[in-house]
This record gives sequence, structure tokens and C-alpha cells, in this order.
Amino acid sequence: LFLARPAANKPTILRFRGLLQHGEITSWMEILVPYISGWNFVEFQERELATGGTSIQKQLIGLNLRALLNHSYIEWRKLLKNHRIQKRKNKIEKRKNFLVKRIKFAKYLIQAKINPEWMVLCLLPVLPPELRPIFVLGEQVVVESDFNKLYQKVILRNKNLQNSFEIQGGPFYSTGDFLTLQKRLLQEAVDALLDSGKSGQLRKDHFRNRPYKSFSDVIAGKEGRFRANLLGKRVDYSARSVIVV
Repeated sequence: LFLARPAANKPTILRFRGLLQHGEITSWMEILVPYISGWNFVEFQERELATGGTSIQKQLIGLNLRALLNHSYIEWRKLLKNHRIQKRKNKIEKRKNFLVKRIKFAKYLIQAKINPEWMVLCLLPVLPPELRPIFVLGEQVVVESDFNKLYQKVILRNKNLQNSFEIQGGPFYSTGDFLTLQKRLLQEAVDALLDSGKSGQLRKDHFRNRPYKSFSDVIAGKEGRFRANLLGKRVDYSARSVIVV
């Protein structure tokens, strides 16, 4: 949890506190308390506070790649001057390697005209039905892809999050805690869909007694979709490396 910088030209009220004089603190509290309570908390949370992927996205929005490059070059020159100091040699080498990676990555983003905030997914891709089929075996036996179960969990938790926005301010609403919990549950469902090992809690199919396969499980390895299905035919190029996600 952190106090967000102004994102998308939206000023944050918490940033204005440092501009107030000591005698104005009382008026500040009178403004802030009703602003973060009751019906206004959602607006306050979306504008002033950020958690999870939203916090990372807001930090990336305010990232100036060219300024980052210039700062990295300046730090690199300073490290070159201190390179002969034996006691800090290993630490300086690690920092130099980090700066090289940062400079290369920033240059690539600038050349490719990629905004850093694009690295945070805002829209979840949905596979076509052909890649997540459903088979009906007999009258009461239905076999379906693991993706359908994982998508179902994402849809249900997203619906719960939408409902929590509608009931906010009601008798069962706890200021911020309930919304934060619903967002966390939704994030866990998305993590299970994209990479089941990220959250640390594998969702299991109790009927078949095995974990559900996520996107990364289907793609990665020699038995993944790329190696087994797409590259498992005669081609005029070599692709011997293992797919790693």
C-alpha cells in the first residue's frame, strides 16, 4: 500500500498536506475524515491509495524513461571513478551490471515506443471455445477444459467485486477492508489462470485429484503446445530450446 502519485493528470489530496500551515491542520482533518468515510471511500481509494497491480501501474505511469536513462548514465560514470576501491569492488560490479540491464531495457522500450504501464494487464484475454472445449459423455457426465473452471472462478470473483461497489456504505460494509479482500481474491483467481504457481496455492480438480493447468503449464516445457503441437512437425528451421514461461 502506498500513496499514489498524480496519475493521468489527477491531483491527489494527500499530497497537499505539506502545503498547509500548522494552524490549518484542524481544517485539513475536517476535510479528510468525511472524504475517506462512507460513500466517498471508493473514490478516495481509487485516487489516493493503490494496492496490487494498480500500485505498480500508477508508478509506471509516472516513469520517465529518458530521465531514467540520463540518471543511469550519470551513476555509471560515478561508479567508474570508484572502481579501484577494492573493498567495494564486488558491490560496484553488481550495481554496474544492474545499470547495464536497466539501460538496455529502457532503450528497447523507447525504440519500440512501448509505454511501461502497458506491462500491467488491464484486460484479461479469453481463449476461443476451440481451445477450451466441453465434451458431453452420456447423460450426466461432462468433461471440460481446465481453462473453463479457472475462467469461471475469475468471473464469479469479478462479479463479487462489482457487487461490493454497489453495497459499499451499507451495514455489512467495512471501510476499505471488504473491497481490498475482494480485489485480492480476484487477483488470486487471475494468477491461477495465468500461472498457477505464482500464488503458492494450487487450485485442484477434486474429481480427478490433480491441479488445474494454467496458461504457463500448457505453454511451457517439451510437452507444451509450442513444442508438442506447433514445432512437432517437419520444418525448415531448428527449435531445440525448451519453452520457459
